[in-house]
Amino acid sequence: MTPFKVFGVAMAALAIVFVAGPQTAEAKRKPNYNICKPLLEATATSTGMLGAGTKEARRIARYNFEAAATDRYGYQYGNLDKARNVRWDCKKGAILQAKCVVTARPCHQ
Repeated sequence: MTPFKVFGVAMAALAIVFVAGPQTAEAKRKPNYNICKPLLEATATSTGMLGAGTKEARRIARYNFEAAATDRYGYQYGNLDKARNVRWDCKKGAILQAKCVVTARPCHQ
């Protein structure tokens, strides 16, 4: 092989390395944290006066959502603060009973 061919092959190999680029150590360490799962819904009811029933129903609905997300997708998804498209629907029912429904997409962040 002539020196020009050796040089040409070396330059081609170097060009491939620059185009493909090595993965950085940070990129290797960091998993993709923006993975979200399909919508998940949780409900709860509670009784109480002056908003206490709604507050308790909301707390229990949050707990139910986080427990369901953890059971279905793993502990990384069991945090409503990391979920997307969070929608709350809390209504007072008859005789001081309140019902809360939370719907959200559990995300791993």
